[in-house]
Amino acid sequence: MTGSPPSIRGTDCWNAILAGLQAEWPGANLDLGAQADKLSVDMREFERKLTDGSDDTSLRLWDNERQLVISRRLSRLPGTEFATRWAEAHGFPVAVRASGGTAVVHRPGVLNISLIRVALQPLKLSQGFDELSDIVVRAAARSGIALTVGKLARSYCAGTHDIGLDGRKLAGTAAVSRRHGAAYGGLFHASLTVSGDWRHDLELISGFEQRLGMPADYDVSAHTSLEEAFALAARAAYSSPSLSLLGEQPNFSL
Repeated sequence: MTGSPPSIRGTDCWNAILAGLQAEWPGANLDLGAQADKLSVDMREFERKLTDGSDDTSLRLWDNERQLVISRRLSRLPGTEFATRWAEAHGFPVAVRASGGTAVVHRPGVLNISLIRVALQPLKLSQGFDELSDIVVRAAARSGIALTVGKLARSYCAGTHDIGLDGRKLAGTAAVSRRHGAAYGGLFHASLTVSGDWRHDLELISGFEQRLGMPADYDVSAHTSLEEAFALAARAAYSSPSLSLLGEQPNFSL
């Protein structure tokens, strides 16, 4: 082949991963666009389902405005007020979530994926994390992107179910579990960096956590975005015509 490989746009990647996720979970709740207090929707729905007390599993795909989202543990640390003012001065209001972990960025270009599971028997957190990460991995595979799951050293909000590509983090995962009567429930969620300036996200997370007295010694090379992953796959497919980037994804046009 001659010439340059085709360019990959963030909107292409967004549409591709959304289509892949909806194909993996046809009944997913798609919650996109401007709306106040989108973060709290998960907990309200989780508590409602838990109170109902019947076996149920649901998936929500949603975006959010610019926010730095932290766990309750971080919100109680000395220096949180100072760090919050610093983040707000940089254009990112701070919101507190019920699940564990550290800080993550919400903004246009970050896709949030929330899985709610309620069962009438004890629920292992590892089961929910496995199910959530498997959905994301299978969705990306539909567009020829081979993601991995496992702890990625020196990445923000690191955990056993980090979602990455070639050792570089695309999404962290967190969860909260509750019990109501005979019902056991878990809310599992991931924030997937599809496009946009993830390096700025990392600077924001590091700056906030350092103001809490945390080391926040994150490695830039341990992070990436889905947009960059698609671009690498497109270049590989361009140099090897026998490779198909599209897989089962017809609306991801190169």
